[in-house]
Amino acid sequence: MAKADMVTCSFKMNRNLYNQYKSIITRSGKNVKGDLVQYMQGVIDDEAKFNNAGSNQRS
Repeated sequence: MAKADMVTCSFKMNRNLYNQYKSIITRSGKNVKGDLVQYMQGVIDDEAKFNNAGSNQRS
């Protein structure tokens, strides 16, 4: 049974693109899934910082 707060992601991508990406990130001991999740969290964090910075400016 899947947890309610989890989602399964499935998508297709170009094998050459995947292999190049995997080759780059595995050099630093990372894996594709973990790196993609970390990247997504970074995008969310950056968006939150951007939105907070904008709300602190006066009109």
